[in-house]
Amino acid sequence: MTSQEDSIAPRRRYRLLCLHGWRSNAEITELQALNLQFNDKKIWDLDHLHGPVASNHPASPIMKLLSRDETFYAWFDKPPPSMENDGSSNLKQLIRALHFLLDHVYLKNDEGYDAVFGFSQGALMASLASHHGLRRAVWREMLTMPEYQQKAKGKQHCADAPPWKAVICACAANRPQIWDLLAKHYQVDVTATATIGIDLPSCHLVGERDPKAANSYAIAEKYGNNNDNNQKLVLDMKGVGHEIPMTLSRQQPHIIQQLHEWFPKAVRREQSNNNVTIQINTIRIESLTTINRNSFWRRAALVFLFCVSLSYLLACPYAKVEESFNLQATHDLFYHGLSPAFSKLIMDETNDNDTPLPYDHLQYPGVVPRTFVGPLVLATLCQCLVRLPLQILSFLATGGGNNT
Repeated sequence: MTSQEDSIAPRRRYRLLCLHGWRSNAEITELQALNLQFNDKKIWDLDHLHGPVASNHPASPIMKLLSRDETFYAWFDKPPPSMENDGSSNLKQLIRALHFLLDHVYLKNDEGYDAVFGFSQGALMASLASHHGLRRAVWREMLTMPEYQQKAKGKQHCADAPPWKAVICACAANRPQIWDLLAKHYQVDVTATATIGIDLPSCHLVGERDPKAANSYAIAEKYGNNNDNNQKLVLDMKGVGHEIPMTLSRQQPHIIQQLHEWFPKAVRREQSNNNVTIQINTIRIESLTTINRNSFWRRAALVFLFCVSLSYLLACPYAKVEESFNLQATHDLFYHGLSPAFSKLIMDETNDNDTPLPYDHLQYPGVVPRTFVGPLVLATLCQCLVRLPLQILSFLATGGGNNT
């Protein structure tokens, strides 16, 4: 008997090729996809591809905190191609990146992709590979190269069809010089009014505060000019910069909803049978449920963190950072006293003891000198207040020390 979860999930998971941004990696792109709710393994099959240029320096310092992988990748190095010179070195990097990408999608992958998701530089690469005339020209060039001829046997015409059915561009990077260099090299028309351009459904996520927002809109203009049935969706993320924040699903759930409603229609999976048509709404409902679930757990985590902090404050209200050293010293002197220090001093003179002292701090490493006199006085007073009454009670309980 089929469970309810199996009945609402697609018969085959949506395959999504993920292309990272400049000096990023798969772990960062995985987080970006997670923030777009592409996280249900029963629905989404994410394939991450690293660019051919490796570096130890990320695009942003925060990436080092978010990624366990210390290597970061790019599709081509900055600066972008310049029209002030021939741009030959940059052109070689662009061509190598396109060869690398088409080799992966056509020669190393047999399953195909429902869509490609690209962030920043990855969105530019996805758009270049989606351009019909440019993709075919690059592929024809690859067929003349020895390293691809053997692998491309029987696949000479595979680049006539795009390697995916839809494109998702997030905070897309775009430089007219890049398109102009490639157009001049391959003799193809890459303008927005090209007879054969990018005729794929596309979704464009644009950050309102992204300094490169104009690039995202420029990339969007290159899509959907030749096919009336194409669906081009442009989503403006309010208050967002060059990023996909984790708060997007909570603060702007309509972005996630529109994206997940657009996707099945864009890849035309819903046209196969009625069962898949139902799954369009299923994905939308599941994504919104995930949004609400994540919001609940975020609030629960914040409440738990507040309660833990409050309990520490009530249990030890005066233990600020400045007092922590005195507090630890008082604790050690109260429980251990000075005898371990004197014993260590005496034994060291006879070279007879290697036992370490039981104190947390033997000296203060800061620039401001500190003393243990205060903690010693406080520990002595505590000894008097705590142990002296206990000894008196013990003395009285034993009848003044006389056994009868």
